This record gives sequence, C-alpha cells and structure tokens, in this order.
Amino acid sequence: MLSWGLALFEYCLAVPANRMGQRFYTLAQLKTLQEVMSLAGFIVVVWALFVMRPGLAQLAGFALIVAGAALIFRLPAA
Repeated sequence: MLSWGLALFEYCLAVPANRMGQRFYTLAQLKTLQEVMSLAGFIVVVWALFVMRPGLAQLAGFALIVAGAALIFRLPAA
C-alpha cells in the first residue's frame, strides 16, 4: 500500500507539472526529463541501499542516455 500511495502521489504531481511545463518545453523534452530524473533516482537508491557500483558497460549506457537527452534539448522540435 505504501508503494501504491507513493506512486499515486507522484502521478498527481506529474500531471499538473506536465501541463504547466508544456508552456516552456515540448512533450518530448518533458518525457526526457522524467526519464533522466527517474534513472538518476534509481542509481542513487541502488548505490546507497544495495552498495552496488556500476561497471564500465553501465557507465557507458548512462553516458549514452545523457547524450540522447542532450540531443533532445539541443535540436529544434520538428
């Protein structure tokens, strides 16, 4: 129940944030922000709670995700 409550709270914040954010960002940029923040939060939890360090393959994957996010924000919307 706690995880469902947390997910509901997150969803309730995400919907109005997307409507307000749409004035400044495209929907692709908003989705990219959400995914990057979600991944960053996941990495912090894994490192802090499970004391797992990423290998070279994971670091390369994270770098590619960051590069993709940079492209989304640098290139003009079509």
